[in-house]
Amino acid sequence: MESGSGQPIELALPLCADRMGVARLTKIAVAGIDLCPLWKTLIARLIDGTIKAGEGIDLSLIAQLLGDKPAGLAIQHEILVSHQLFRSPCAVMKPRLRVLALAAATDRPRASLAGAGLAKLDDHDAIEHYLDARPEREFFIARFVDYSSRDGLFRKYRIVFIDGRPYACHMAIADRWDIWYLNAGVSASQSKRLEEQTFMQTFDIAFARRHATALNGISKRIGLDYSTVDCAETRDGSLLIFEADNSAIVHDMDPPDIFPYKAPQMQRVFGAFTAMLDRRARQSRERAA
Repeated sequence: MESGSGQPIELALPLCADRMGVARLTKIAVAGIDLCPLWKTLIARLIDGTIKAGEGIDLSLIAQLLGDKPAGLAIQHEILVSHQLFRSPCAVMKPRLRVLALAAATDRPRASLAGAGLAKLDDHDAIEHYLDARPEREFFIARFVDYSSRDGLFRKYRIVFIDGRPYACHMAIADRWDIWYLNAGVSASQSKRLEEQTFMQTFDIAFARRHATALNGISKRIGLDYSTVDCAETRDGSLLIFEADNSAIVHDMDPPDIFPYKAPQMQRVFGAFTAMLDRRARQSRERAA
């Protein structure tokens, strides 16, 4: 950039605060590694005023992973007042692509993550008891759809759309309707893992083909390069959508000795996402030229 006199003007670049990041810390927690020692170290720095911005954001996540969500969000708020630019270190010295990700200091609507506050209300008394026990003033309401399979079990699928193409992310199976992956006991059931493996390995020729029209319509209706849906199949073969957004967790954090089939599938997903970013970056450079 030049001034009116033709002299170059040096612009001060904002400093990125390095952080461990969501993926790395969550993977540590899922692996069963105790985060308390790191939490104690960082909370001591927070108290004595020596904590760095990136460490503070990591501390806010650690607090939430340890079950103290209010403290985590409070720490996050304090850090973001003074610093808003962060960087997760890359695994290589010279990455071929750098990505700017925009994020807001928000929480899931009505604290509904992982089914918190989710209930099936069958009559007037149940509604009254539920409302008496909840502090919120606004709620999401939906009719209940029995999506149990013929064997009486409930099956929930997570699908990710990348450039309009669907990919399998996971399949949870349980004997309860309010199902998400962590309460489904997949790691403790060989039969559930076998069914999930079959779902992933036959996805393109089975599930995705059965619901091709619906999945294509969902992708076009959402209109994003990347999005996710949680869904199920009803007994009449319909696709039942629970949630559609771009913030669902898509990961490879499951232990490979228990889930050997997951790493290849997730690497396929990650590869598709990286290829999409490469295409978008190349298209941007071509338009700029």
